[in-house]
Amino acid sequence: MIKIFLLILAPMFLVVMLLTETSGANSESKIQNIFTSNLDNDEISNSYDDIINQTFKDVAKIDPNDKQMILIFGANLDPYSNMLKKDIANSKDLQEKLKNIFSSYYFNSYENLRHKQFHEGDFVDVDTKTIIDIYGIKATPTLIFTDKVGKAIIIVPGYMPTKQFLTTMDFMLKKKWKNKNRKNGEVYQALKEFYIDNGIEIRQKDR
Repeated sequence: MIKIFLLILAPMFLVVMLLTETSGANSESKIQNIFTSNLDNDEISNSYDDIINQTFKDVAKIDPNDKQMILIFGANLDPYSNMLKKDIANSKDLQEKLKNIFSSYYFNSYENLRHKQFHEGDFVDVDTKTIIDIYGIKATPTLIFTDKVGKAIIIVPGYMPTKQFLTTMDFMLKKKWKNKNRKNGEVYQALKEFYIDNGIEIRQKDR
């Protein structure tokens, strides 16, 4: 059984901290020297980039396109980001949902690119560093699940195994979070119950 920790970090975000036997302390992994690194492109490349490029949309324009969004922030030198890439490469179900059911975007956190991001009915110019600051991202990978207008519903700092990922997608698509108050933990409780119903063992992390 997969064991996970869940906690509420901030009023508007439900943050899910994952813990598995293989993930170790991945939630403590830092984004290292994102904007000061001069790494050679050959050094940061890996064998999963082709499938990532085929599965995710171009981050130049971050648009829900009337779908829920999934934003993933990774780093090629981070082993947990590469574990997630490997999972996506090995799962047709993940590829299908990421490519066709959600509007999905993968950000290389060490690249400070310019983006046009949908915000409150309009597009605003923003760079990667600003997005990272807005969401308070401290670890890679970090996964963000949003509604159809781009409002964050769940933020997951750390590696998420395939079953966990697919189950969270189903939670979003079935709108189990709808009309739930994030401030008092109702979204957290709904997600917790959904995980249990789908055979994922959970326990709450002590603050």
